[in-house]
Amino acid sequence: FMSAIPVSGLIGGPLSGWMLSHFAHGQGGMDGWQWLFLLQGLPTVFLGVAVFFYLNDGIKQAGWLTDAEKTAMQDALDQDEQQRSKGVHAVHSFGAVLRDWHVWMLGFIYFSIQMGVYAINFWLPSIIKSLGFENATTVGWLSAIPYLFAGVFMVLVGRSADRRRERRWHLSAPLLMALVGLLMAANFSDNAVIVLVGLSLATMGALTGLPMFWPLPAAFLGSAAAAGGLALINSMGQVA
Repeated sequence: FMSAIPVSGLIGGPLSGWMLSHFAHGQGGMDGWQWLFLLQGLPTVFLGVAVFFYLNDGIKQAGWLTDAEKTAMQDALDQDEQQRSKGVHAVHSFGAVLRDWHVWMLGFIYFSIQMGVYAINFWLPSIIKSLGFENATTVGWLSAIPYLFAGVFMVLVGRSADRRRERRWHLSAPLLMALVGLLMAANFSDNAVIVLVGLSLATMGALTGLPMFWPLPAAFLGSAAAAGGLALINSMGQVA
């Protein structure tokens, strides 16, 4: 489901560029960026209200699943919990979470991933504009390119990781690629082609790191420690 991130960038970039261009003349007494916030924010608010009423609390409450599907999913979750509890580094309480260096290390890794993700998500249009592309629509279309490659790359790496049942290299390699991409974009800022290639590599690597990362803490945090442990790791990432 994390492929929704690059898909949103792929659609949102050109759409945002069009909105900024279309509403650039102060229609309704508002600037283009104000229309952008309004038109893209309202659907999110309405969707949030709908989710509150329609999102099921658990497998048993999911009316769109058959009884056989509910049983199969619950059995899979139970087996997953048993495997986690038998792990060498299994953690079963929040107190143990705070004392376990693995959790803090994973928190630092997630912080590093989010540094790259936020840099790309927040600054990608501005970086592209600094290359000499002044038209907002053009900037929007160009900003979609890295997300297009990232969406394909994320799916391919995810399938490879599942097929080989391996996570470490499928996480490390994309993050190294993101590092190379960011260095390219930073050190060749006068070359639009190299910058776009670097930004594409960085986006592919950083966004792919997200789905490759989260199975790691989930593999050893027991059900009692999962809520606090995952919250701690996620909080460290949001500091970025």
